[in-house]
Amino acid sequence: VVEPFDRLTKGRQQDVTAEGERMLATLYPGTPYDIRFGTVVGS
Repeated sequence: VVEPFDRLTKGRQQDVTAEGERMLATLYPGTPYDIRFGTVVGS
């Protein structure tokens, strides 16, 4: 989950998603993942 500090434009969200995909592909090659934007709520 990506929790941005401020509202992201659609273009900026696409940039952040692409960077997250590159990072995950480098750290965990071949592993499925799901990138989501939202607010993390603790229990």
